[in-house]
Amino acid sequence: MLAPEQQLRWRLREISKEWPRYGFRRAWALLRQEGWKVNRKRVQRVWREEGLRVPAYAPKRRRVGESTVPAQRLRAERRNRV
Repeated sequence: MLAPEQQLRWRLREISKEWPRYGFRRAWALLRQEGWKVNRKRVQRVWREEGLRVPAYAPKRRRVGESTVPAQRLRAERRNRV
């Protein structure tokens, strides 16, 4: 049988594996729903100590090269014309 602190660490690792996009706040909410009586700040501390992180989003890819449409054709010819 694990100590309560070890059980918490194990459960947080399981949550982060099962739902990789969840942060410590959602993990804390899941723990509360499961019946754990645990403080949010404690969950945050253990989350940090375990090195758990939400993976960063990949940056949006930029276009490469020049436009095939001439820019002058896209200019407005008069007011309120799109």
